[in-house]
Amino acid sequence: MAATFRLLQGKAGNGAVALNVAETQRKLVVAGSVTEVLDAIAGHAGPLNGVAASTALRQLAVLHRGGSMRWARDPAYSVLQRELCRLLPKETGRVAATVLWAQATLRAADRRVTALACEVVCRAQLKPQEVSIAAWAVGTLSFEFPGFWPSVAVAADAAGLRLAANKFSSQNLSNLVWAVAAARALDPGPPGAAAALGPAAPARVSSVASAGSPQAGAGP
Repeated sequence: MAATFRLLQGKAGNGAVALNVAETQRKLVVAGSVTEVLDAIAGHAGPLNGVAASTALRQLAVLHRGGSMRWARDPAYSVLQRELCRLLPKETGRVAATVLWAQATLRAADRRVTALACEVVCRAQLKPQEVSIAAWAVGTLSFEFPGFWPSVAVAADAAGLRLAANKFSSQNLSNLVWAVAAARALDPGPPGAAAALGPAAPARVSSVASAGSPQAGAGP
């Protein structure tokens, strides 16, 4: 596939760029194959926004059927990675969690993109699903980022886990507990990620970890 990214910076007004992003977003959402996702990126005129870029990566993860990732050599995929590096520092926790989920699902992580997404997670206010998805992804990738797990504990508390665990679905809890175990983040002393899971954390971590990695669903 000879995909070419037509970056027309400075050649279109803000209105035209916004319309183009909206059209590209529509194409990404309805794409039925990896090729269609890459073509949507290649045909986009101008820079992407965070939602479109994270949607593109998420769709690639959903539509990739396993096996070889030869499509990752496509120039459009390289453009997507560069756009994510440009966009992530100013993005939301939802976008960052989506990017982490997609990379973990593909089992293919660009270290710079992953680090930037982790940095966003560490400072963002996250919803329960975003907390669990980000934790699951980082645990799956075995990626180390300074301060990530303490930030997950704080985010889980802020999302209401300690006071109202029913805000977290069983899938979210399973993702979060497994991620804590996978990352060896369970610490019975100082408060850590597992501390936010309540008094039953050790038993829950043990039982979930022994069952292997949970399914993370369709992502955030």
